[in-house]
Amino acid sequence: MPPPIPFAYQWEIPENQLIPLKDKISGLFKSRTISYVSGIEYHFYIYPNGYGEENRGKMQIGLYMKFGDGNSNLSKKMKVQAVFTILIESANISKYVEFYYEQTGGLGQPIIGTKDFYNPEKKFFVDGKLIIKVYGTFKFETSDAIEKQKWNGAVLGDKLWEKDESKDFTISVENKEIKDKVESHLIDQISAANVCRLSNVSIISNSTKLENKCKKSLMAFIESKTALSDIEILPNQIAVKILQNMLYRSL
Repeated sequence: MPPPIPFAYQWEIPENQLIPLKDKISGLFKSRTISYVSGIEYHFYIYPNGYGEENRGKMQIGLYMKFGDGNSNLSKKMKVQAVFTILIESANISKYVEFYYEQTGGLGQPIIGTKDFYNPEKKFFVDGKLIIKVYGTFKFETSDAIEKQKWNGAVLGDKLWEKDESKDFTISVENKEIKDKVESHLIDQISAANVCRLSNVSIISNSTKLENKCKKSLMAFIESKTALSDIEILPNQIAVKILQNMLYRSL
């Protein structure tokens, strides 16, 4: 089963492409299609005047997900949870969305009334274009195994992770040899989907090796513009160090 996949896109739409859809029922404009594993494809879309008569007069933004042809067992069992934020900064719009997909289809989120959307005073269009940012995470599960953890760890790491209301994770080990093995194991698990949470683990557990590896990985992800999951929980002290490191230039 694929691990959680963070994503972040900036979608720029020329205003002249959306003007003709102003009064159309179910007038649609789509982004490019992105392909993923197991025959899954997806794209974002906008209905400036809503989808269907019941939603007429509401600008909607949505996500369409197409599953494979169904020939593989994985395609038949796959479920996808899309958790993301829709951001239109010029109009001060931010919408948090959670969509669940078990089969091919699209799900949309009403954003604002169509009249307001096309109202120049609302500032949806700037310099002749609409800029939509979407960022979040795709989480995958199968019908016979519900995802129980936020990270893709193995048995040893799973038993050492404990979540409560006051902190994200703790590592509870006393034996240095075991701690070294846990550190090495967690370092091997670092990915864009969990590096921010593992950074928290490194601070809570006072794990210098894990902290340093997380910082190096974060630098690489940021430089390559790779989307990160849970970036809002990144410890401040690590974020400051990364920023400082990025300001240095090579001689």
